[in-house]
Amino acid sequence: MRGSNIVPNPSVSLPFLIVAAAFSSSAAAQTRSSVSADASVVILRAASAEQAEPLDFGRVLPSATGGVMTLSPDGALSCTGGMICASRGQAARFRLSGSDDVVAIGISESVALAGPGGESVALRPLVSAREVTLRGGTGDLSVGGTLTIAGNQAPGAYTGRYVLDLQYQ
Repeated sequence: MRGSNIVPNPSVSLPFLIVAAAFSSSAAAQTRSSVSADASVVILRAASAEQAEPLDFGRVLPSATGGVMTLSPDGALSCTGGMICASRGQAARFRLSGSDDVVAIGISESVALAGPGGESVALRPLVSAREVTLRGGTGDLSVGGTLTIAGNQAPGAYTGRYVLDLQYQ
């Protein structure tokens, strides 16, 4: 066919193009489809906590070397390093409320309890659970902690605040 001079016949190509165009638009129309889809949302009540009992380590008689005072979230109190736990402690108790769902519990890692003369005691809070399932819109949480008390710590009342963080899972 080299060097041949084939001249296309315009009357044959035009009908072929019209038929090809008709089939291609028909095929494109058949490949489209529409689908309805669902969407939804659940709106939760804000999770909150109300303190029923404060965290109270009670009284302690420090030693010359210092030590650690531990109050478990279930209320068990112990002192180390020659310190004497001079009274009972009370773990903090919180009533959580919100929607029936799982709530993750975050808490301050460490807090300084301020005392007389600018002295402080380090509190490391401990929670009874890292997650609480709210049923009927409520749940319970207890908080204990450890106090690191220096040798011959200055006598007096030491106070501070820690933060609970509630987040739905």
